[in-house]
Amino acid sequence: MGAELDLTEVGRIVCGLVEGSKTEMDWQAAPVNWPKDWAKLLMNATLLAIDSLPRGGRVAVESSGDPAAPRFIVRATGVNARILEDVERAARGETGLTLDGRSIQAFLTYRLARSLNAGLTLTAHDGTVEVAAG
Repeated sequence: MGAELDLTEVGRIVCGLVEGSKTEMDWQAAPVNWPKDWAKLLMNATLLAIDSLPRGGRVAVESSGDPAAPRFIVRATGVNARILEDVERAARGETGLTLDGRSIQAFLTYRLARSLNAGLTLTAHDGTVEVAAG
């Protein structure tokens, strides 16, 4: 693979993962090539957002169009949208956690964001979970 990934292709992959589920994707990321690790971070953040919707819902993905200054926000909206405590702690990189099937994704996302100095944030309020970086 090259040093960049097409965000349109990343969107096709993510949308394919949720096809047939209770989650609707609204992929509005700019149609540009991003540095590979930033594209991977966006994909991982989107997976965290999807996982925050236990009953399904809608996930909207927006990104900057400037490959030199990547940034994104992923919003998951649905009934009981939430960030599990272990997932939140793993996304902050807390030590001493016992990682499981859900929290390992958040921890790996944290590690990738830290390597990029991306300023990853997870917030939950009023039936919406937001994952952002940049």
